[in-house]
Amino acid sequence: MLGIDLGASHGRVAVFGATGPRVLEDRDGASAVPMAVAVDGEGKPVTGQAARKILAERPGAGAEGFLADLGKEKTYAFGGRAWTPAECLALYLQHLARLAEAALGAPPGPAVIAVPAYFHDGQRQAVKDAALRAGLEFKLLLNEPTAVALAWCFEHPKDRRLVMVLELDARAFDVTLLDMLPERFEVLAADGGKGLGAAELRDGGRVAAALDAPLHRALRQAGKQLKDIEEILLAGGSEHVEALEATLRDRHRRTCAKPSRPEEAVALGAAVFARIAPDAAKLAEAPGAPIVQTKPGCLVLLALGLAALAASL
Repeated sequence: MLGIDLGASHGRVAVFGATGPRVLEDRDGASAVPMAVAVDGEGKPVTGQAARKILAERPGAGAEGFLADLGKEKTYAFGGRAWTPAECLALYLQHLARLAEAALGAPPGPAVIAVPAYFHDGQRQAVKDAALRAGLEFKLLLNEPTAVALAWCFEHPKDRRLVMVLELDARAFDVTLLDMLPERFEVLAADGGKGLGAAELRDGGRVAAALDAPLHRALRQAGKQLKDIEEILLAGGSEHVEALEATLRDRHRRTCAKPSRPEEAVALGAAVFARIAPDAAKLAEAPGAPIVQTKPGCLVLLALGLAALAASL
């Protein structure tokens, strides 16, 4: 099974192998695939880096940024026709599936797709529709912060209880508070706000203002205080992570943890969940079966705790 990260500007696809999750690379050794579609000189659709090169020369020959337009009444005109955001995403997902098949030497199998936590139901349905249109054997959607936590906890298996994931990039800021035990993985609260551009990151006040309100709303929602949080995980672009880390250190005197590969954490976490998810049905009626809650009010049974999964490799 595949774990797919639909990033703001680049996506990645990962698989859970014999030694754990890993992000797959294309023939050129690149793992980050530009989220772009275009038509070439012969009118054929192309995706990824090839599409980005075409758009650099002919900006009207395709589209980028279509993930943010999912669920909207919007189309892009190129290649002699109108394209919806979901159709563009379907082409992009087909590209990721082909990358995975080439890297693995076999059909990739079902996929778990990680999406931004702020996605509403219409956007989530658009992702599902695009996956089906792309011919993917789609399993489920996973919120990006939850995927980050899964990647971290697989990498550092130990007992812990309250974990907060802060994910900041140019498009959005997500705060997710999770209750994590060997037998349970549950989202207690989720909140967020607008993202910050590169110029805004240089203003510590802007970063603090972006952080404080969603942070405290999530804590109130869960009935917790910042001092109760045992682990704070940071995710997002490298510059965004550095800005968050400095703000939490200076304003709240908190140290933070980061995945060893922050840019790959979402894809890796989705692959971890993809590995665990197939066994869930087998334990659906087993008393005391491990569970995961991917968003408030949504529980999914898990066959293996993360520690057990890591120990099995």
